[in-house]
Amino acid sequence: MPGGTIGFVPLATGSADTLVSHTGVPLTRATTFKFTLDVNDEQHHRLLAHAGGSRLAFNHHLSRVKANLDQRAAEKSYGVDKADLTPALSWSKVSFINEMNAWKDGRAPDARV
Repeated sequence: MPGGTIGFVPLATGSADTLVSHTGVPLTRATTFKFTLDVNDEQHHRLLAHAGGSRLAFNHHLSRVKANLDQRAAEKSYGVDKADLTPALSWSKVSFINEMNAWKDGRAPDARV
């Protein structure tokens, strides 16, 4: 079998909710499938680079959130009014994506480029 292909995929027969195993037995409960990637050296290095980039993005956003929380805690300990505190940082997925795009493009104040 060529590398990177899936040798078997369960087929739906009859009802849209029914999957059939490779032996023809209907699967009546939730089933998980485990697939192994058979990648070449170039694909392996690309996967590692993607994982490294993903970890960099996660660590960057985590440090932003921690710095924001620490700043707000320090301001509260100094007696700063609630209305004058550093604005809270949104933790939503959309705000993270927008922040990361601004960081990548060099538009964010803390961008490396």
